[in-house]
Amino acid sequence: MLDEPTTSLDPTRTASIHHLVRRTQQNFALTVVMVSHDVPQVFEVSDQIAYMNGGKIELAGSASEVMSADNQNFKRFLAGKALDEDELLSTGAVVAAAR
Repeated sequence: MLDEPTTSLDPTRTASIHHLVRRTQQNFALTVVMVSHDVPQVFEVSDQIAYMNGGKIELAGSASEVMSADNQNFKRFLAGKALDEDELLSTGAVVAAAR
């Protein structure tokens, strides 16, 4: 379980961490669950992706399934649209899993 493993890292270090995670996952046949708000990198390193909003999984599937889904909350999250007062009480996060 990795919780925001590359937050505040420069792009070179981020790529190194992702490479290390992928290599470790493949060498030991592990499932890695990564929580991240860094959507482009999540899509790059993940086999399966889940979008959480308000503590509940709203959307899950492969990268192409998630990107083609008609989920307005996820689309707003990707676009970085501002939330209104009520929506500020819950935040979205992307959870990724690599098999």
